[in-house]
Amino acid sequence: MSRNEFGMGKIRKVSSIIAQLCMSRAICMDDVTGGYNWFYFKNHGEKMLEKAKKKNRKYALLDVQYTKYRNYSTCYGGDAGERLLSNINGSLLST
Repeated sequence: MSRNEFGMGKIRKVSSIIAQLCMSRAICMDDVTGGYNWFYFKNHGEKMLEKAKKKNRKYALLDVQYTKYRNYSTCYGGDAGERLLSNINGSLLST
């Protein structure tokens, strides 16, 4: 294998890894808020909880349902609704 072929192989592998990460991000993160969703938890939650138990750390699982979100967005507009979701996500991440 020539040096150039070896370099192209590395580039293909790196490109493949980047594509997988992008797909994972697209599937596991909310477009509007940038927050993690249920798919992320299904893929990573068990490992995260086991890690917390091993380190004797407390943890919590929060399932948030916005029952009046549609009414809010209808009343104040879609952009305001997206800002609301982003603000809630930011508040949850900062605690």
